[in-house]
Amino acid sequence: MIIYNKTTMKKLIIIITLLTIALFTVSAQGIYLDVGLGYGIGLSFADEVNVSDTLKESSEDFNELCVSGGLKLGIGPIAQKPIYIVAAAGGFGHRFYDKEHNFQINTYYIGPGLIYYPFPFMQFALTGGYSFITNETTLTDFNIYNSKSGIGGEVSLALDLSRSRSGYLFGVSASAAQITLENEEEDVKMLSTAFSAFIKYTFRQKYRKSAYAKDDS
Repeated sequence: MIIYNKTTMKKLIIIITLLTIALFTVSAQGIYLDVGLGYGIGLSFADEVNVSDTLKESSEDFNELCVSGGLKLGIGPIAQKPIYIVAAAGGFGHRFYDKEHNFQINTYYIGPGLIYYPFPFMQFALTGGYSFITNETTLTDFNIYNSKSGIGGEVSLALDLSRSRSGYLFGVSASAAQITLENEEEDVKMLSTAFSAFIKYTFRQKYRKSAYAKDDS
């Protein structure tokens, strides 16, 4: 079985740089921000082997939970349309635990994103980019591999019932990451997914109602 070591300093610098660039661009447009947490179901596979099945072979008492979180920062509306361009940093932790031990696969992604309001009360968001894995465990009989490279992202649908610039989003999301893990003999392919219900705080410049009006010209 496999766990994944972390060298996060370079990756944290990338996140900070990405969000700083976004902050310097907001002077030309309105600012968009959302941040929140979710809870749901995780699925993790190492070389197409379900990690949950492997752990439960050694102990039927292993339970699972999955918690997600993220931040989006950007600009919009774009060209008086209900569209926002954002930089996103997020992830999810898929945790296995019993009375004595725990094992958690933490999957992160950073990259650009697009937010669109097909209706004033409904938000659709899509983000994607670079992804990596870290780990937490009390188990001792696991091989340790480093996160080599990966791609991941999230798609979400949410209700936005606020009439002011600040408010809350209530929705569902699906996240996934395909990551290669270093191994002296042969690299390991890791697939991590999460399906969550979430609540987020959001602050943004509201789109104009005319953005939804049909062009009669």
